[in-house]
Amino acid sequence: MDKKLNYKQKQSIAWVDKGDPPFLQKVKAQLGYQEGSKLEDKLASTSSAHFNEDDREEDDILQLKEEDRPQIVVLNPESDLSQKEFDKEAKKRAEEEDSEKADRRRQNHVQEAGTEERGQRRRERRGGFGEEEIEAGEGRLAAQCSTPCAMCGWTEEADAPEEELTLKGSELVIFGVVYSFTVLLLVVVFELVMPVVDNPDYPFYNKMPDYRFQRPSPHLI
Repeated sequence: MDKKLNYKQKQSIAWVDKGDPPFLQKVKAQLGYQEGSKLEDKLASTSSAHFNEDDREEDDILQLKEEDRPQIVVLNPESDLSQKEFDKEAKKRAEEEDSEKADRRRQNHVQEAGTEERGQRRRERRGGFGEEEIEAGEGRLAAQCSTPCAMCGWTEEADAPEEELTLKGSELVIFGVVYSFTVLLLVVVFELVMPVVDNPDYPFYNKMPDYRFQRPSPHLI
């Protein structure tokens, strides 16, 4: 039974590449197989004897792949912009954007002011003044308003004298008395008339149909 290796023993293991066996090398040669570049080969391009480190940008570009290298673009003077024209156009567009932002801020400010003004008018129509506002603007509102209105927060009923309020109360009392008297009169008349109608001595007693003892019609059953 093989004994498991501990951590130190595993760290001491190293793999030595001895290359492919002779028969495999022969097969690769017959098939024309070419091995890819290894990491050592890539590093050798900058560490070889013929490489000269001169900090030139061209050397760094040459080490890049074709798709990673910077592309050279040839501008058309008739359709493409020059550097000055580009800067001028960029400045113009920046000014237009700033102007649009200023217009939007101005519109938002006007909308907020209109909303606040409408809310203030709505509160005033509802009489939603605070105590401080009433005390501060009492004289101004009294001087501006000569007729009752919702803006001033007062009406004729609020300023009506006590005599008018008392008069309204007396009218309600009179109405109640008249209504009670009418109901009582109707009750008395009903009590006096009904016994006479039910009395056989009443002249029209036999002529009045009595529906209490009649059979219902067949079509109603």
